[in-house]
Formats: sequence, C-alpha cells, structure tokens
Amino acid sequence: MFRYDLYNKAYTISQLNEFFEEAGKPKIVSAADNKPGYFNVASSFDIETSSTYVKGVKFATMYIWQFGLNGVTIYGRTWAEFRSFLNTLVDKLTINLHRRLIIYVHNLSYEFQFMRKHIDWATDKDGKDVVFSLKKRRPIYALTKSGIEFRCSYFLSNCSLAYIGAEMLFKYPVSKLTGDLDYSLIRHSETPLTAEELEYCFNDVRVVMSY
Repeated sequence: MFRYDLYNKAYTISQLNEFFEEAGKPKIVSAADNKPGYFNVASSFDIETSSTYVKGVKFATMYIWQFGLNGVTIYGRTWAEFRSFLNTLVDKLTINLHRRLIIYVHNLSYEFQFMRKHIDWATDKDGKDVVFSLKKRRPIYALTKSGIEFRCSYFLSNCSLAYIGAEMLFKYPVSKLTGDLDYSLIRHSETPLTAEELEYCFNDVRVVMSY
C-alpha cells in the first residue's frame, strides 16, 4: 500500500537504514514467461542544477538530488552519493534485469544529460545502451545494467508538475511548491540549503509519486 502518511519524512544519504525501514520492501508483480517482473511501488527521482558562465563557456552542475520510494524521500548532494545509493537500493530490493524497479523522472531528457555518464547502462545485442529516445537528446526510457528503469513521467502526462499537483491529484494530494528556490543564485554541492528550499526539492518527487 502506498505510504502517503510518510510524506513528511525525508532522510539524508547518511540515514540509509532509516530510509529503507520506513519505505519497506515492496512486492514484485510477476510477468509472463521470459518477461521481467516489476516492483509494485511508486518511485521518483529528480535533481536541481545551477548554471553560470566560466571564461565565456556555459557550465552547469547538479547540487542536490532527491529520490522517493513509497512516499519516503532521501537526498544527497553529489553523483558519487547517488551511485552509492543506487547500489544499496539494488542490494536491498534484490533488483536485477528480471526483477525491475521503475523510477519516474519528470522530463527525463533534462536529467539524463547530467546523469548519463554516472550510471552503467544496459546494452543490447549490438552493444548499444538500452535507451529509447523520441529524437536526439529526448530519451523517455533508459535501463541500467542492474535492472532499474528510468522512465519519463512528463511523456506520460504531457503536463507540468505544477499542473499535476494542482489539478490531477485527488487521492494523494500534494502540490509543487513555488517561490522557495531562487534560480538566479549559483549553488554547488556544498552550498547550504534552507528548510524551505529542501521542501521545494522534496515536493517535486512527492508530486510524481502521487501521480
């Protein structure tokens, strides 16, 4: 059962045990022969980035990532932390290519440009990454070697997070927060974030989990 009652819970990457204890172990739905089974659980991933110009060249960096599973949120500040978290997630749930976890990302094409070099992607018989794109730099599906499927929730809904939160969530209502994150500021992984800024980040994955 979806743990909507846990929406006020958010853990740092140093609180892995508490996160997994709260999220619980979801059940897997078996599929037909020769097809993978999938965990029946709401899961979402999102990042916040900052950009500026360095010697006339535009530079962008991720300064926080947030991940939601079954209503519970965890976050970190670096890609190394996210890779470590994914490894733990795979071990805890026993994820593999036959037991897959779907993680929804709203507008995967944006996040993918930041995450693509930090993750080991599954390959097909021709040795190409298992990434399906509508056109160049517009992936809507990507499969990791470990059996995690990143899918684009924007492609499914064709709606912004703000619209989904305001107009489409009835059973598990939650809204995208506005005004609490000044995008004009330059941030990096060691930039302190206020409680209001963190909640802004967390609600983005909460909206997708509810959807």
